[in-house]
Amino acid sequence: MGAMRRMRKVSRQQVLAGLMAVSVISCLTWREGFGWPRETLAPLLAPLSHGLTYAAGGIRCNVRDLLGAPLDDETARRLLADNEAMRRELMRYVDDTLRRQVVFYQQQYAEQQQQLAEMGRWRQAFEDDFPCMLIPATVIAYGPTPYQRVSRVRTGKRVGKGQFVTTRSLLTNRPTAIPGAPRAVLSGAAMVGQIVASGAWTAQLQLLTDPDFHVQAFVKRVYDPRKQRKIVVDEVVGDKVVPVTRPLGPDDAMIPVNLTGDLERMVSTAVPGQQGLEVGDYVVTMGLDARLPVGIFIGTVSAVRVVPDNPKHVTLEVKPAAELELLREVYVVVPLVRGG
Repeated sequence: MGAMRRMRKVSRQQVLAGLMAVSVISCLTWREGFGWPRETLAPLLAPLSHGLTYAAGGIRCNVRDLLGAPLDDETARRLLADNEAMRRELMRYVDDTLRRQVVFYQQQYAEQQQQLAEMGRWRQAFEDDFPCMLIPATVIAYGPTPYQRVSRVRTGKRVGKGQFVTTRSLLTNRPTAIPGAPRAVLSGAAMVGQIVASGAWTAQLQLLTDPDFHVQAFVKRVYDPRKQRKIVVDEVVGDKVVPVTRPLGPDDAMIPVNLTGDLERMVSTAVPGQQGLEVGDYVVTMGLDARLPVGIFIGTVSAVRVVPDNPKHVTLEVKPAAELELLREVYVVVPLVRGG
């Protein structure tokens, strides 16, 4: 009877306090290696509202396996076969994904190596006479064919179907604008245009073929000793200067011309016809402006046409050396000289 009276004196608060103490002790002492006592006491220590959750979990984990029918051999083999097929499909997908990533990174590496090689060649060509900085850039704004392109040109108008786009948008590696525009732009082989505007990470390239592009250049006549190529030069005879016709020599001077873009090509008008210019002659930069040194390849003469109202002069058509339709990686030339 005395024991019963002592049990009746235990209040609900004391019971809850004891359970909480047991819970704290179990968390501190059974953290590792004694998970089963904690799992056993967890339903008793949890609030009553969680009782159904523990019951449902127990049924799901244990009762289903006990009451469910065992798998027959055929079903088990079919499940194993399905799992193996899914595993092979997953491995094939992983292999294809990794293979595509490897190819992508190989292409990126090859492009970077090509870019470094091209920059090295240009730096070697400029090192002695033309110290400069080369800024790599990537062409980002044009479609795969001329008829799919929609871009802004000189006048700000939209380009329609069949028209030529003579500007390109570039992505650079500079967080600031390129200093001192306009700046000459090179591809891996030749000059392709100039920068007319730039900002953080971007720049606008004006191609050689833009009608607003102008450059002073030299035409280097190709000398072939097997071919008698006649030119007319002024020579002093007595006290007079008279024109004399003679064969072209290997040391004859280059012919200065002024080139202007003409959408598909470049042209130079009113060139003296007596210079003996022919299709295939090389056109290079003159080097009189601060953009580039002398001798950078521009293109080749593609046509020589006599001016109708002035037969003593010809119009030259020059095909750019670079494939402007396929431009991707270019280099902006920033001279490191005073005034450049």
